Amino acid sequence: MTFTRHSVSFLGLGDMGSVLARTAMNAGHPTLVWNRTAARTAALVEEGATAAADPAQALDADLIVVCLFDQASVHEVLDPVVHRLAGRRLVNLTTTSPNGARELARWAASHGAEYLDGGIMATPEMIATPQSAILYSGSATAFEEHRELLELWGATEFFGDDVKTGLRVAGV
Repeated sequence: MTFTRHSVSFLGLGDMGSVLARTAMNAGHPTLVWNRTAARTAALVEEGATAAADPAQALDADLIVVCLFDQASVHEVLDPVVHRLAGRRLVNLTTTSPNGARELARWAASHGAEYLDGGIMATPEMIATPQSAILYSGSATAFEEHRELLELWGATEFFGDDVKTGLRVAGV
């Protein structure tokens, strides 16, 4: 089986976003990184990632991974460039409530983006180890298209199109 190397961008390079980006980059995926504090991109750029000048440029990838502080920060970063989301695939790994995730899914869909929501069941140190698991819900198409990449970060489980249902099923 051939491994598909999709380009992937990361918006948010805190502890979790950085390790997710590094894992994708080390697996050979062209990686674009952006953070509100530009200095946080330096280490990843030194290792081979490309820094995006702004969130709009960070949307130029096959898959856009958002790992920000909360639901409000997702809107703060993406609302100004929302017109560029049409036809994109967006994975939100930001901590949100089930209702917040559903709102983001509706918002993304209203702007023509496919939305996949993930609940990370690991600390940054556990990413890419057998102890890491990420539960997904949302776009089955986005999940299947990018499954190989998503599985780099840990065990994956897809719970269907109702965003955040998977977390309720798993008892989170």
